[in-house]
Amino acid sequence: MAERRGTYAVGRSHSWGDERLSLLSAVGTELTDREVLRHALDQAVSELGGLAGLVHWSCGPAGSRTLRLVLASGLPLPALGGWEEIRQDEAPLAPARAVRDGRFVWLPAASGETAGPGETARTAFGSLPAGTTVASVPLTGPDGPVGALSVLTGPREPTPEQAAFLEAVGRWAERRLSRSGAGVGDCDEYP
Repeated sequence: MAERRGTYAVGRSHSWGDERLSLLSAVGTELTDREVLRHALDQAVSELGGLAGLVHWSCGPAGSRTLRLVLASGLPLPALGGWEEIRQDEAPLAPARAVRDGRFVWLPAASGETAGPGETARTAFGSLPAGTTVASVPLTGPDGPVGALSVLTGPREPTPEQAAFLEAVGRWAERRLSRSGAGVGDCDEYP
């Protein structure tokens, strides 16, 4: 019976990663960059069992090292405040670290977060459930990382399969964005 519901006996959900990647490959070429990233974000949040998703993009003058939130899904507006701009060299947050290190990163949603079970995590990053973590991968352009795709998840570390899936979705988004020859559009648009 458990298998019919898509779970294994150990309580882990069945991965739909391959099916999700197939769905992404069927996305039409007429979509805008924002729509492409929205599809990627939706599939990533679903596969990782996430609470929400974020896309940050390098904006501002060359060398500013600022990541700007350009797309968000699943978070109320008050929770977006602390995620709108992240300095790559100052913030120990997963999107900044993923861009800086050029790899998958999994960290607490707020640096130094120590909220225990049942406690409310009220931080500068809005009201997020206690134990919220962030899994991020860089989005890379011709000259290196230009942004990050992130999923806010619970306290359990993503499985190696989930991390690989998030990396695959990031690569899919990179290929789609490189075809358009642009980024995600206007960094001044609100997510």
